[in-house]
Amino acid sequence: MLILAVFFVGLIGAIIGYLSGVASVFTYPALLLLGFPPVIANTTNVFSNVGGGLGSTLSGLRYIRRITTYPRVPQYIISAIGGALGAVLLLGVSASVFEAVVPWLVLFAVLSVVLAPLATRAGWHVNVGTGVFLVLVFGVGIYSGYFGAASAVMYMAVAALFTPLTTREALLLKAPITTVANAVATVYYLANGAVNVPAAVSMMVGGLVGGWIGPKIGHYFSDRTIRVFVLVCGLALFVWLLVR
Repeated sequence: MLILAVFFVGLIGAIIGYLSGVASVFTYPALLLLGFPPVIANTTNVFSNVGGGLGSTLSGLRYIRRITTYPRVPQYIISAIGGALGAVLLLGVSASVFEAVVPWLVLFAVLSVVLAPLATRAGWHVNVGTGVFLVLVFGVGIYSGYFGAASAVMYMAVAALFTPLTTREALLLKAPITTVANAVATVYYLANGAVNVPAAVSMMVGGLVGGWIGPKIGHYFSDRTIRVFVLVCGLALFVWLLVR
């Protein structure tokens, strides 16, 4: 029953994640409620996100190839390096530190993506060069490897504040960017025995299915609807993590 439960956690989470970037509003709390320790819930969640991210990447590949604002391959490489560093940091600090910082990481990411359009309209937006953008992507990669939940939101916030990418383009690009970071981090987690493998595989299969469904229904939602969804889901997760 546990394996079946985490399969549906992965499926639903991947759909939510594609639309909002905060699959964690469902998957991370769900794993905690199913009895997983916080760090193991996080690493298992990151593992499973690889499935959803891969599904979304493959499903939206023809659209991703049309986005040429910044070179894509360097983004993938630097994100992978950041993911490795984030994974090392996660397993190198105590679980209590992780539990203490997680709610605030979620809040920061959610507020960033929601407030980014307001900052742009107020004239705070700036289009950075490729070098600076890659440094920002590196930061997103570290975040992904340390706390995979809401990492896609972080990428969307960076894109909104520092690039000419549209919300729709950022929505497409966040899948491959965060997936490579999650994949590299997962390898490190596995090497250190920090993943519940059966549960993670079941979630990843569900995530692969949900990730494929996400882009098929994503065009039915406006940018504003997506941002409102991010805000509501993200704040709900923040409060839940803070009071649990």
